[in-house]
Amino acid sequence: MATTTAATTASTQTATQPTPVFVAVESGGTLDQIALDNDTTVERLLLLNPGLDPTALQVGQRIRVR
Repeated sequence: MATTTAATTASTQTATQPTPVFVAVESGGTLDQIALDNDTTVERLLLLNPGLDPTALQVGQRIRVR
């Protein structure tokens, strides 16, 4: 019975993990605007996108927002 509970718990935890959400940078886009549009912060965007250079965004670049 403990095995079933552990398996059920593992399945539930896997099912509740959020799916990553990405947006594409538009012409003139900034991290400030992307954060505002997606109800998050620039700090959070930087954590979700290691190595992202906010001064070198390119049109079409995918940014993870969740």
